[in-house]
Amino acid sequence: MKSHKLKLDTVLELKDAFGKTKLKTILNSRTIKENTIDIIKFNKRGHILSEIYNMPMRSLLKNQMGLYYYHFGNNPSFPTSPTDLRVRNYNNAVGNQSVFTLISNGTTDQGGIRASTGSTAVGLMDYNLPGTLLGYGSGTNQLNHSSMTTNAIVQEGASYKLTAYRTLTNNSGASITIQSLGCLRNSNMATLSDMVLCASDRVLKNGNPISITLNNTESIRILYNFYFDLSEGAVKALAQIHYNGALANTSTGGTSLDVDGDLVFAGSLNNNTHQTCRLVNAAGSDYGIRVGTGTNTVTVDDYQIDGLIGIGTGAGQLTSLATEIGEVLNKVDESITFTIRRLFINDHVDTITVNNYGVIARNWSAYQAFENRRMLYIKKRTAPIPIANLESLEVAQRFTIEV
Repeated sequence: MKSHKLKLDTVLELKDAFGKTKLKTILNSRTIKENTIDIIKFNKRGHILSEIYNMPMRSLLKNQMGLYYYHFGNNPSFPTSPTDLRVRNYNNAVGNQSVFTLISNGTTDQGGIRASTGSTAVGLMDYNLPGTLLGYGSGTNQLNHSSMTTNAIVQEGASYKLTAYRTLTNNSGASITIQSLGCLRNSNMATLSDMVLCASDRVLKNGNPISITLNNTESIRILYNFYFDLSEGAVKALAQIHYNGALANTSTGGTSLDVDGDLVFAGSLNNNTHQTCRLVNAAGSDYGIRVGTGTNTVTVDDYQIDGLIGIGTGAGQLTSLATEIGEVLNKVDESITFTIRRLFINDHVDTITVNNYGVIARNWSAYQAFENRRMLYIKKRTAPIPIANLESLEVAQRFTIEV
């Protein structure tokens, strides 16, 4: 089985004053760490009965890409056919915006890590877990679900790791068989039942499908380990903010910095920094795709573009068009993809050289304390690209979930 994992590929194309391509640079991503799942079964005394570690997470679905597309693009709601595919626009009323969040209290809302009885193979277009979704409670086909928890983000080499987990306990009085797992993300904080299935996994051991039978009073702990690789261009903020909805709802706990070097924290549900998401913009905007002259080695802790090139027609500046989403979600063979792109033009007589680029998101929020937040999510170095007078550089950042 192949993994469904996010890839961040980049194309930089230099054109002369007549629109003829002079140079085309392709920065392909290379995965260092695969996302994994750990499953630990134990009895009511806490004694471990069985363990599965580092089960490959092969599960990211079209819905996950839909969250990127509609979230970053600040577009209207996710298509409602089928009706389970729902993502709210960030311009809706305050309180309705919280996509990506894995928050779940285990009692009233339906998100977070869930389990089901079905054994159907995972498909990229899935929007429901197979079989019977095991509900909350102690009745038939129900499990007691703990609240969702996340560990602090930790660095592992050139990657950042974030683990989200919860415990499911069988108090139904009968045995329950689990064959599939998934992650449901909350797409609307005003309606906690609006959930989007973004990951779905068949339970595997040594690569083979298995069933986990939970007898009465037995429990399993399910851990999803998400990795963000520097090789993909992902810097720490993408790990911190992308899954920030799963963090504690407090004013502390964040370790990432915005582009001004200010600490970003979890905040409240209505104005927290995982809302720093908008990429699509107007010409001349200071967020979206940006480029710089700096030659520093990229690290996972970077929060600024080195030698950020200003927007304008003066010396050391580039005129920029809007950052745009180049196409709607496309299914190409067994992949889901979309591209954001931006064109930069040198309207000054002096040549300017681009050595790095990044993707900066802006907070949509009307909250004054957060309105001007800018977060660097993606950063990559490139071989020097000199842009002479009247030449242009188009940067295209492709998001792909590939099977």
